[in-house]
Amino acid sequence: MHPHPPPGAPRFDIADIFRTHGETFRRPHAVSDEQRKAMWSIEHCRTQTLGGHLYQCQTCGSEAPLYNS
Repeated sequence: MHPHPPPGAPRFDIADIFRTHGETFRRPHAVSDEQRKAMWSIEHCRTQTLGGHLYQCQTCGSEAPLYNS
């Protein structure tokens, strides 16, 4: 789940669903290599796994990690 989703944004996104239920789904279902790769990419999008950088606000100096997609 996003730590601070914008107002009106869905509470969960497909990556949250895949991270929570993906492995349970993949076990009994025939998933192609291409589908498995796509699910992995979605599950790890904007996470530490793909790296990122630290954003620093130029106004207040607060910092937040921004992860690559």
